[in-house]
Amino acid sequence: MSQYKMALSISPKYTSEKLENPSIEDKIDVFEDRLRGWLFTQMKKLLDQPHDRVASLCLQTAYFEGIWSYLTGRNSKGHSKEFFINGFYDVFKITKQDEGLLKRVAQILYEDVRCGFFHEGIFRDRIFFVDRGFALEITVPKKNGILDIHGQIESIMIDPRLFYDAIEKHFGRYIELIRNKENKEERNKFEKTFNLRLGKSRIIGIDAPGEFAT
Repeated sequence: MSQYKMALSISPKYTSEKLENPSIEDKIDVFEDRLRGWLFTQMKKLLDQPHDRVASLCLQTAYFEGIWSYLTGRNSKGHSKEFFINGFYDVFKITKQDEGLLKRVAQILYEDVRCGFFHEGIFRDRIFFVDRGFALEITVPKKNGILDIHGQIESIMIDPRLFYDAIEKHFGRYIELIRNKENKEERNKFEKTFNLRLGKSRIIGIDAPGEFAT
């Protein structure tokens, strides 16, 4: 019997041949194509219909844990919540909101959206969806007539379209960062995480074209 190596699709544009002897640029190409083609495109399509925006948001929350792993060059296994929170903060720190407040928001999103969706099939009761011109609005109590950012967060209102925009822009900035050869530390961290996740060559052998292996 003869066996042959089959080239498999590993992203919308590329097959496994792209990673047979890859440069870091090849790895960045695959990484970008996977996220843009398999994740971001689908997120954006779901935003076109009002009742699909909830599903889009649930997909959007898949971004935070993974991107923090690439930013730090660390494996998130056993640290899912920590990576999610830090990834969320890295995306939304551009708002210049209090770091502690943003990380508390991230914790609620982890529990009520990410875990709510993956464990129960739907988000939990502190999350509301709006079309208000802000990616996030947070309900906190007043203390002596002033909003208390350290108080208990009662609810989070999310505009899924603007939430998506913030994530997509963050991803674009990250791709620019690691494509710049001067950013050696960031590129090394990216490659370390990429190799952990996609560094092994997977060879699928079958007896002959058109036959099933037994």
